[in-house]
Amino acid sequence: MNKITKIALLSVVLLPLFTGSAMAADATVSVTPASGNMTPGSTVNGAVMLQTAANKVCVVKGTINFNGLTCSAVAVGNGKAPQTVPTCQSPNFVIGIPKCTMVDMPLVTFIANTSNAGTATITLSNVSVIGEGTAVASTSQNASYVVAAPVVV
Repeated sequence: MNKITKIALLSVVLLPLFTGSAMAADATVSVTPASGNMTPGSTVNGAVMLQTAANKVCVVKGTINFNGLTCSAVAVGNGKAPQTVPTCQSPNFVIGIPKCTMVDMPLVTFIANTSNAGTATITLSNVSVIGEGTAVASTSQNASYVVAAPVVV
C-alpha cells in the first residue's frame, strides 16, 4: 500500500471521531412497568418514559393505547410544554421539552385498572422523537400484564 492510500484510509477511519458524527444509539419511548401479574380490578400506576441515549430531544409525540385496561387518569410530567395534552378519551400526545434535553425522564403518567382475566397491554403507536429540527432515531417498548382470576378456596 502506498503512502497516499494509507493516509486516505486513515482519514476515513479517524474523521468521524473528530467531527462528532459518530452514530448515537436510538432514543427509546417505553411504558413502565413493562410487565406484571395482577387480578381483575387491580390498578396499574405507570408512565411513558423517554430514554434519550445521549440524543438531544426537543419533542416527543405518539398515542397510548390501553387494551384490556380502563384508563382512569393521564397527566403530563412537570416541566414539559404539551402541544397536545393526552386524556383517557384521547390519549394522543405531543410534548415539547423546553430547551431540549439529553436526560432520561417521564413524559406522561397514567392510572389504569384491569377488568377481565387474560392479557392486558399498553402499547405506544405513531411515536416520533424530534431533536433540534431533525428526527431522532427511536424505538418504542410496550407493556403486557397477565390478569389472572383470583383463586376461590
